[in-house]
Amino acid sequence: MAKPRFLKYTLFLLGSLILSLSFGLRLPLQALNPAQLVQQGVEQYQQGHYTDAIQSWQGAVSQANSPDQLIILENLARAYQQVGQSQEALTHWQQVMAQAQTLNQPRKQAQALTEAAQVYLQMGQPRQALALLCALESEPVCPVDSALGLARQSQDHALEAAALGSRGEAYRLMGQYEKSIQSLEQALALGTAYQVPLQRSLGSAYQARGQRWQLRAESARQQSILRARNLQQRAVADYQKARDYFQASLPGPQSPTSELETRLDLMHLASQTEGLAVLSLVDSNAQRQRSLELLTQAPPTAATLFATIEMASLPALTSPVSEPLAQCPAQWQLPPTQRQALLEQGAKLASTLNNSRATAFALGALGHFYECQGDIAQAQTLTQQAILAAHQPLGGKDNAYLWEWQRGRLLLAQGQRGPALGAFHQAFLSLENIRRDLLNAEREVQLDFRQSIEPVYRQLVQLLLESGTEKTLALAQRQEMMHQALGVIDAFRIAELQNYLGNDCPLEREPATAFQPERLPNTVVINAMVFEKRTALLWAWPDGTVGLHWINKTQDQLRNTVKNLRQSLLEQRAGPYQNPWAQALYQDMIQPQQDELQRRQIKTLVFIQDGFFRTIPMTVLHDGQQFLVENYAVVTQPSLPGMTTLQAPVSAYQALILGVSEATTIDDQVFEPLVNVPLEVRSVAQRFGRTKTLVDQQFSPQVLNQELSNADYPIVHIATHAQFGLIAEDTFLITGNNQKMTLSELEESLRRLKNGGRSVELLFLAACQTAEGDDRSALGLAGAAVQVGVKGAIGSLWPVADESTFLLVTSFYENLVHNSMSKAEALRQTQIKMIHAKENTDINDLYANPYYWSPFILIGNWL
Repeated sequence: MAKPRFLKYTLFLLGSLILSLSFGLRLPLQALNPAQLVQQGVEQYQQGHYTDAIQSWQGAVSQANSPDQLIILENLARAYQQVGQSQEALTHWQQVMAQAQTLNQPRKQAQALTEAAQVYLQMGQPRQALALLCALESEPVCPVDSALGLARQSQDHALEAAALGSRGEAYRLMGQYEKSIQSLEQALALGTAYQVPLQRSLGSAYQARGQRWQLRAESARQQSILRARNLQQRAVADYQKARDYFQASLPGPQSPTSELETRLDLMHLASQTEGLAVLSLVDSNAQRQRSLELLTQAPPTAATLFATIEMASLPALTSPVSEPLAQCPAQWQLPPTQRQALLEQGAKLASTLNNSRATAFALGALGHFYECQGDIAQAQTLTQQAILAAHQPLGGKDNAYLWEWQRGRLLLAQGQRGPALGAFHQAFLSLENIRRDLLNAEREVQLDFRQSIEPVYRQLVQLLLESGTEKTLALAQRQEMMHQALGVIDAFRIAELQNYLGNDCPLEREPATAFQPERLPNTVVINAMVFEKRTALLWAWPDGTVGLHWINKTQDQLRNTVKNLRQSLLEQRAGPYQNPWAQALYQDMIQPQQDELQRRQIKTLVFIQDGFFRTIPMTVLHDGQQFLVENYAVVTQPSLPGMTTLQAPVSAYQALILGVSEATTIDDQVFEPLVNVPLEVRSVAQRFGRTKTLVDQQFSPQVLNQELSNADYPIVHIATHAQFGLIAEDTFLITGNNQKMTLSELEESLRRLKNGGRSVELLFLAACQTAEGDDRSALGLAGAAVQVGVKGAIGSLWPVADESTFLLVTSFYENLVHNSMSKAEALRQTQIKMIHAKENTDINDLYANPYYWSPFILIGNWL
C-alpha cells in the first residue's frame, strides 16, 4: 500500500526537526512594528497557521537590517515549504544563501543549501538536491561550496548529519538504496541529537530496498525459482531491518506527532509485508491503538491533520490499495463511525489553521469517505470545496488532481457524462503539471502508478471516445474528440515509460507537433487502449482523420487470447504451425478495417500498443491465408511517432558491432553461449565500409563508453543476451567477463552521442528476452530506443537460437545496405524470406515457423 500523496511533504524526515527555526531576533527599539510582526509570525507558525505567518513576516522583512533580514527570510522559506509552495521556498533559500555568503557565514550558507536541497526533494528532483549537498562520487573531498563541504569546514556535526541525511533521502528517491543507506549510516554515526529522524529515514531506505528485492523476485520467478527465492529472502531481511529501525526510533525523544508518524510508518510496513512474517497482526493492532491515543495528544498542526487523515484512510491488511484517497477497499482498519469522526475532526482542525493545502486534503478525504459510503450529494459538496481550496494561491497544486478526479467519478455516478468529462479533463491537466514530481519522487512504489495515476488517463480517454461517437455530434466535433483522446493517450504513454525507466530526465523524442499524418504516406497509426469491458483501436489515417472501432470483448477475454497466442508461439517450434489465436486477433483487430486499408493503399502499420498487447508481435496475426507481415510492414511505437529521414546512405555510416559468444552467469542466472556470434559480427561488419568490432573480453561498459565518446556510430549492433525485466533494475545487456550493462548505463553511453550532436540511426539488440507474462517488461525495449533519442531499434520478445538469428541479421543488413530498403521493409522482406523457408534450399525448413522470425520487432523510426 502506498502512502497518501501528502506524506511526501509532511513527513520529510530532516526538515524542521533537524534544522529548527531560529526566532531570536534582536531588533532595535525604534523598529517596534516590524518586531511585533516577527513575533506574531512566530506564534502563528508554531500554531500551524503558516499562511498567516507568511503575511506577518513579509510585512517585516523589508524593514529589517541584514542579519535580522536573513533570519526572517529563513522563516519565510520554511513557511512556504509547509504550505507546499516549493518555488517560493527555493527563491527565499537562494536569497538566504546570497546574504550568508555576503556576511561570511559559512554555517548559515550550509544550512540554507541543505534546506534548499530538501525542497528539491519535495519537488521530486533529487539530482538537483545532490548538486547542492555533495554526491558520493565527490567523496572523500566534497566541494567547498557544497552543503556537506561547508558543514565540515565549520566542524558542525549536527549540520553535517543534516546534509548527510538529506543526501541519503536524495539517493533513496533516486532508487540508489545502497548509497542512501551508506550516507544515512554516516549521519547516524555522528551521534547528534537527530538520531530519531535518521533512524526513521534508514527504516524508509531499507523498506524501499526490500520492495525492490521483492519486485525482482517476482520478475525472476519467470526464469529461475532458486534465484527468486534468494531475492525474496533479501526482501524479507530488508523489511526486518526497516522494522527494527522504525521501532528503535520510538523510545527516543520526540513529539507526539513524530511518534505518530513513526507508528504510521510501521502500519504501512505491515500492510506491505502481509504474509511475510515481518510484523504480526498483534503488532499492527498495537500500533493502531497507540496511534489513536497519540492523535488526542498531538498539537493542532498541519502534521497532525495529515496523520489524522492517514489513520482514517488505512485499509485492512487483507484489502490493500495503492491510493487510499481515491479507492474504496472492501474493508478498512477502522469502523465507518470512527473513520467519519476522525475525518470530521480533521476538517474542523483545518478550518482553524488557515492552510489552504491542509484544508483541501481534509475536505477531499471526507468527501471520499462519503463517496465510498454512497452518499453522492454530500461527497460532491465537500469535493467542490476541496477543489476550491487546492486552487488557492497557497493551496499546493499537487493535490488538485485528486479532487477533480473524485468530482469526475461522482458526476459519472449520477449519469452526468458531459460535466464528468470536464472534471476528468481538468484532473488530467492538473496531473500533467505535477506528473514528474509524482512519478519520480517515490521511486520505490513506482508500480503503484497503475492504480494511483493511470486511471485518470484511462477514464478520460474512455469518456472522450464514448462521447465522440454520439450521433448528435457533427463530424468535425467527433474528429476533435478523437484527436483529444490521442493527445491524452500519448501523454499517458510517455508518463508510463518514464515511470518504468525510473528516470527524472526528459525523454529524447520527436516533439508532439511532429505527428502529422499527412507526412506519413501509405501509413496508418493504430493506437490501442484497453478498458475493462472492451478495447478501443484508434486509426490515424494519412489524411489526418481518426477512425475508431471497438473490440467488444472484455479485458480478461482479450488477455487470455494474447496469452494463448504467445504460449503457442513459444511451444510450437516444429512442424506445421496451427494457431487459432493469431486468426482470432486478426479478426478482432485488422479485419474490420481491411477494406479501408486496401482503399487507401496502406503499406505500413504502426502499432502503439497497450498493456498485454506488447507481449506479442503483431507480424504474426493471420488472416487464414497469410501472416500480417506478408502484406504490410509492421512497426511498434511507444508513443505518437515523428518523422526523421536518413541524412546519408546507410552504407556510408560507420558501425559499432559488439558481441558476447561465451556462456555467462549473471545474478545466479546462467546464459548459454552464443556460438554464432563471431560469424554474425563478421557478417555485419562486411556490410559497412567502416566498422569497429568488440567481442567477448573486448566488450565492456568502459570500452563502449570510450568508443561512443571518440567516434560517430550511427549503427550500433549488439549481439548478446539482453534481458528486459519487470523493473528497470532487471533490464540489462550482458558484456564480456561476466559483466552486465544496465539500461541506465546504456543510456549514459548512448547519450554521449546525443550530447555531441550525433545520434544512433539504428540500435539492433540481438538475442533479447522479456520477462514472460508481464507487459511492463516490453517497456524496457521501447525505453532503449526513445530514452536517448535513438531513431530506431530492433529487438526480440523472446530468446531465439542464434543460428536463426544469424540468418535474420545477415539478410536484414543485406536488404538495408545493399538493396537500399527502409528499416521496416528490410525487416519485412527478411521475415517473408524465412516464412517461405521451404521454398529455399539454403534455409532450414524450421525457420518458417514464426517462433524463429516473429519475435524481432522494429521500434521507432522505420525509414
